[in-house]
Amino acid sequence: MNRASWRQWGWVAVLAATAFWPAGLAAQATSAGISGVVVNGTTHRAAGGVKVALFAQGALQDSVPIQTVKANAAGHFRLPAGNGAMVLRATYRGVQYWQPAPNNGKPVRISVYELAPPSAKFQVQAQVAVVQPENSELAVVDEYIVQNPLHRTLYRPGGVFRFRVPRNIQPDGAHVIGPDGIGLTLNAQPTPKYAGEYTVAAPIRPGETRIQVSYRIPYATQQANLTEQAVYPTGHFMVYVPQAMKFQGAKFVPVTTTEGYNVYGALATAEPLLFTVSGSAPLPQQVQSAAGAGGQTSGAAGGDGQTAAAAAATLPESAMTGIVPPKTWMENNRMGVLIVLVILAITCFAYLATRARPVAAAASPGLAPPAPAATVAQTAAAPPGAGPPAAAQPLAGLGADLARLKDELFLLEVRRQTGDIDEAGYGQARAALEARLRELRLR
Repeated sequence: MNRASWRQWGWVAVLAATAFWPAGLAAQATSAGISGVVVNGTTHRAAGGVKVALFAQGALQDSVPIQTVKANAAGHFRLPAGNGAMVLRATYRGVQYWQPAPNNGKPVRISVYELAPPSAKFQVQAQVAVVQPENSELAVVDEYIVQNPLHRTLYRPGGVFRFRVPRNIQPDGAHVIGPDGIGLTLNAQPTPKYAGEYTVAAPIRPGETRIQVSYRIPYATQQANLTEQAVYPTGHFMVYVPQAMKFQGAKFVPVTTTEGYNVYGALATAEPLLFTVSGSAPLPQQVQSAAGAGGQTSGAAGGDGQTAAAAAATLPESAMTGIVPPKTWMENNRMGVLIVLVILAITCFAYLATRARPVAAAASPGLAPPAPAATVAQTAAAPPGAGPPAAAQPLAGLGADLARLKDELFLLEVRRQTGDIDEAGYGQARAALEARLRELRLR
């Protein structure tokens, strides 16, 4: 890249840091010092003896702490106030847990966690790709939204998260934004087992972690064919393409347009997702404006390994919160739906049990006379394919009515959960359905 290009990407990195940095992190520490407690989020007990370090805002993974203390047996610690925005880091079981330092004198709580067993799994909720032409190269940023539902941290020194890039392409690096909102830039290491596959030695802590990976591919012809193949099962995949460019992908559909980007989405599968982008487009207008107004930036912002953080800033701020497509009502309320289904199943089984007892009693020896010989003869003489006896037809109709009633009960509960019906209307509809259920029981 030429010097002007690095200047632009450097300002993008500054914008990325501004976008991703928590608001509380920019606050000043008080002169009274910083106090707090370290708690084990797995055991819910105090984490005594944990080292807590104080840092100034900056390149956290490469900086030297201002001071380090050890929490006492009750997990409490105290550090002097620093000048400017401060960050705390607690180290436990080889994992670093970051926390913005408070600016109001109130104690801060830092949660650390036990390590999960090697068999534990995380979930990749979605993957997002952003493309941006730059001279004769196409910059690509893949962002993975990773969810750890456990109360333990997934970590091992070699890394637990793997990703793929095109063969013979070296990734620039990875920018990892943990649940605390603090981003760290890490190197990506190739895995010896698979070509084009890399790993990031970042812990996957409880909650959401976003991993941004950046790489560049040749783009002299202003057309590129890209292949995305997920290492892990992924629910959604989306591509952000500047509006001035063209996009083709057989398995993709247009999703939305936002702040200069066309967004295309596909349901992620185990099969590779292929798409083609062509044409050229400038850097986002807000980035160009910042570069023109700000001039030079620091070397750290535009140096090697920072491209991931820089390119991620080209995502529109309004789109950052919508990267993961909203979950459907069924996904958000699956526990409630399960409860409703269980209730319906119990109701149906109870009804069938009450219907089965009289039938069984009628069939018992000595309680009912045997069927007339004519009826038996008619049943035996019925030709094949003639259908069930007349006595069985009402039972078949009863089963269909029960199935319809079950569906109506389910839909009523769905309408109640979604707010589509008020409580008064729900009560009336429920009473009507229960009356129908009583009528069926009397048949």
